[in-house]
Amino acid sequence: MRTMRLWWVVGCAIVGFGGFGAGSALPLGAEEVNSPPEENMPLRKVPPSLQELQKAEKLLEEAFGKDIAKAKSAADRQKLAQEILKAAREEQDPAVRFAALQAARRLAVEALDGKLGLEIVREIVGAYEPLEKMSSKERLAEADRLWQQADRAQGRQKLAKQLEAVQQWLYCGITTGLVVRKWQTRIAEIGFDPAVDKFLQKFHGLAVAIVNQKTELTINVEGGTQQVGRRLIQWPDPATNPNAVWRIEVAGPGTCRFHNIETGLWLGIWNGRPTQVHYDEQNIMWNIADLQKDTFLLIHSQTGVCIKPENEAGGKGTPIIACSPDADNPACRWRFYVVPNFNRQFPAKKPN
Repeated sequence: MRTMRLWWVVGCAIVGFGGFGAGSALPLGAEEVNSPPEENMPLRKVPPSLQELQKAEKLLEEAFGKDIAKAKSAADRQKLAQEILKAAREEQDPAVRFAALQAARRLAVEALDGKLGLEIVREIVGAYEPLEKMSSKERLAEADRLWQQADRAQGRQKLAKQLEAVQQWLYCGITTGLVVRKWQTRIAEIGFDPAVDKFLQKFHGLAVAIVNQKTELTINVEGGTQQVGRRLIQWPDPATNPNAVWRIEVAGPGTCRFHNIETGLWLGIWNGRPTQVHYDEQNIMWNIADLQKDTFLLIHSQTGVCIKPENEAGGKGTPIIACSPDADNPACRWRFYVVPNFNRQFPAKKPN
């Protein structure tokens, strides 16, 4: 592989400004949000210049070029995409990280791994500003145009267009309205994993603790109050702490919501951080991603953020924060523990 021309250079990046009408409007009920980044959320960086990108590509070629050339099967490309994604997460140089994320996404597309492709797209959106400036109205129109192109394509071309469309959608910043449901359905179509769906069905209707893989502590509503926005913290012993016990409801393929049995509120995102909120169909949806031996990433469907303890080595009382998904970090991984005494009170029910 002589050069590693990334999406930006070969046209796989999200480009083009055509197709937008001057009178375009957001869908009925949609709301455009331009709130400042929260303290716990990483600031997006400006994408590298063409000169910076070319320099980064050269370094990436030296590090992975031979491996990319040898990766012929879908399994090899998938494995290499995961390896480059891991390297990107550890990379300190923003230009090299950007180039590595683009290369990992291209390999995920070549492997027809939509789940991995979505993970990489969320990483890009969380870390970098869009390549081109648009209003939310224009960006939404572009996302729909790209999705329509994907509907007419097949195989790798279809997946590439779907991921481009999702990236534009995630940059829109729209948080309410039927358009959110439409895009949640589309995203579920890309990343649907039958194993995750089967896994979730086992827990539907049960009262569980959400246990961190690294700390072995649970997600607890501090003080057990009914205050919206109350801080979530790590805490032990869910059997005696009902504010650390959540009823799971399966909401769709790979998607669920969590109802706290003590406070009656739902797990969601408020002011950029995980907390308890009133029922809001878009804000309380969570995706189970990268399921491995019953541990998983818990990704907020609307924003694409993951959650973890603020101090990864912290004990009880450590706040839970939003972060970029990192499947290799055990502090980002969770598992369910069925709490027996609460399930005698709240018997499991079958999904509708």
